[in-house]
Amino acid sequence: VSRIDKLILDMEECSMKLVDQLYEIESSKGGKK
Repeated sequence: VSRIDKLILDMEECSMKLVDQLYEIESSKGGKK
């Protein structure tokens, strides 16, 4: 179970970073906030 928990945490961390990058790209394109 702990292995699955770690996997989920890793995935959440990855998706958070992806979202951050997407926001940066959008704002740098002059997109709406």
